[in-house]
Amino acid sequence: MPNLPVLFWLQNRIKLTKKQMKMNDTCAKFPYLYDLHFNNYWQLHQSENRTIHLYSAFLDVREQNPLGPTVRILAMADHSSPETNEAYCQLWFNDSTEPVFAKVESYMKITHHNSFPVPYLLSCPIPANHSLRIPETVSLVSQPCDAATNSLKVVFDKPEPQEKKKFAVCVKFHYGPDDDISVRLAEWIELLHALGADKIFLYDLGVHPNVKKITDYYTEKGVVDTTRFSLPGFQPNLPLLNSMFLDNRKTLKRENELIPINDCFYRNMYRYEYISLQDSDEVIIPTKHDNWADMMEEALNESMKVMDGKRSSWHFRHVYFLDKMFDMQRKQGYFPDIPSNMHMMQHVYRSNKYNPELFFTKAFHNPERGLAMYNHLPTSCLPDGACVNYEVNVNLAQMHHYRKTCKPALWDVCHKYTNTTVEDTVIWKWKDRVVSGTQGALRQLGFFDKN
Repeated sequence: MPNLPVLFWLQNRIKLTKKQMKMNDTCAKFPYLYDLHFNNYWQLHQSENRTIHLYSAFLDVREQNPLGPTVRILAMADHSSPETNEAYCQLWFNDSTEPVFAKVESYMKITHHNSFPVPYLLSCPIPANHSLRIPETVSLVSQPCDAATNSLKVVFDKPEPQEKKKFAVCVKFHYGPDDDISVRLAEWIELLHALGADKIFLYDLGVHPNVKKITDYYTEKGVVDTTRFSLPGFQPNLPLLNSMFLDNRKTLKRENELIPINDCFYRNMYRYEYISLQDSDEVIIPTKHDNWADMMEEALNESMKVMDGKRSSWHFRHVYFLDKMFDMQRKQGYFPDIPSNMHMMQHVYRSNKYNPELFFTKAFHNPERGLAMYNHLPTSCLPDGACVNYEVNVNLAQMHHYRKTCKPALWDVCHKYTNTTVEDTVIWKWKDRVVSGTQGALRQLGFFDKN
């Protein structure tokens, strides 16, 4: 129950009940757990002409936030322009039996598309006379005194500065009970960990049993954090059906992915120096350094030479490592000193042609600046909405993308990428560690027979 304030409800239910029994005219009673309107992992706010599906809420006290302390809510709306309707947040605190009201000041559309439901970031600035308090829960209502049908736990996980870690990787949800990417996923996790990822955050919409074996294994090792996820509204949540649905509704798939991406970003914005959004078939590879930390130190210094001040993100040029390129160049088959199941370590032939700047790019994001995150770059940043992004030179790093063929948008020109192939073995710098870790995990989990 990731978004429910269960602990707050248990600790305060007697106190709140007694208070409300004495004051039957109390405005905005605290909603009982059993009166909330649920849809899987989502809660609902409904009025005469709209339904908003609420997923998670966070307290934003970043220095760059011009609104001051603000509760941010990730939601999906079943119509466009919900900002035309007035709405309020009921904020509940541990030291009070009455809520504080805050008007929703911003409905920020996270996507560029218009397929419903649409992902939004809602912002409720905490009134100045309560700005030093930390809210425990928030409810979205049409008018301040309305009876709420939702109650989200407000996440505020801010460690001491010396406890802040370096790199978090957020991954849009995995889905498809017939899609067994387990072996390649293990290699990818091992590589990211070797590069310096402190933790990899995954979202599970219903995966193959072997994939769950892998994610459970690395969760126990403390490398991975997995959150169960579901689709809001009319969209199906039976694993086989939702995979068919998403494969045939690509725009809706991209809309839905923005919720876990932003949820991961906000959940970790105080805990990591950099947050990267990467898919499990791609990885940002340093071409000069041995790890992400050294790479980003130089990237930061280079960006400062162009313009003082920290950027919103540092993004990397996209380059293809397609299956066809290996088949064309490696006539004698697999490299004999590398296990054949190590896909990235075997596929060291890439296009000599990089995708144009900003095409399919991925980045390391600055959690102090990001406001609304898209799959590639932020769509809005603090303090004024504008995002200042810096492209890292390919002499320093590049974004490897391992696919069977080009992205659909490039099918007509894919031959231009496959006809200019070069060998690039920079990934072998981490070969021994990644091969050892991957094979050890697969062996321990029973992926190999006893021989």
